[in-house]
Amino acid sequence: MTEAKALGRESGGEAESIDALARAVAFRSELRKMAECLASHKSVPRSAVGAINELLRRGAAYGQLTPVGKGFARQVHREVREPVDLLVPVAEDAADLLCEGDRRWVRKCGNPGCILFFYDTSRSHTRRWCSMDLCGNRAKGAAYYRRRRGR
Repeated sequence: MTEAKALGRESGGEAESIDALARAVAFRSELRKMAECLASHKSVPRSAVGAINELLRRGAAYGQLTPVGKGFARQVHREVREPVDLLVPVAEDAADLLCEGDRRWVRKCGNPGCILFFYDTSRSHTRRWCSMDLCGNRAKGAAYYRRRRGR
């Protein structure tokens, strides 16, 4: 977030920020299409792959070693020249999902009113909710209420 604020002060102004926002919304739309296809076991749309590749081309990053305790950790530092460059890590994560993830575990939340998708990392791969704190709790609470009311 601090990168975004600093970039906002340094960038070309409001027009560039509005353009970056429009591109972020378009990219989100492509990622949603991709997630819907993965969740329904369909092939990934070419437009989503194209959107990911477009952002991956913008990426300029380098690794640096940082002392941590008695060892070291590698931290990635990114060169952010324009606000849209802040989307590059999201594109990298989407590429990692497509290349290294198991597509079968991309799921849509079981709550019909929820728009979220998740990657099911549960042991039995039977997770139904994006979050037990939100959708899962509401669904279980509603089911309990229906059972109690039916008596």
